[in-house]
Amino acid sequence: MAIALSDNTVGSAKLMYTFLQNVPLEDCDSIQALEVRPLDHTQLCAGGNLGKDACRGDSGGPLMGKRESPTTSQEQTYQLGIVSFGSIPCGSNKAPSVFTRVSEYLDWILDNIHP
Repeated sequence: MAIALSDNTVGSAKLMYTFLQNVPLEDCDSIQALEVRPLDHTQLCAGGNLGKDACRGDSGGPLMGKRESPTTSQEQTYQLGIVSFGSIPCGSNKAPSVFTRVSEYLDWILDNIHP
């Protein structure tokens, strides 16, 4: 799930979200609509559905996932990625968006957060 604004300069007054499918990095790297390549293991791709995308102003926003907790068997929400970039205009050409993979920076995050 990506939390997002709308594709205009003002942004939405309402928090918006959409559900995105994972896209293998190799497939994402070959998409011509994405101008920044090559992609690497610190990134992940999701989306590619017409009209559903991270858009202008969404950079830095979360890409969330859900999974069953290994200790409690309850569903938990966690952050998979951070919105980085996508095609322009967003959501118009079925190209996925690119996210920074949070797990690649987990050690740095844990070393730098303070309770």
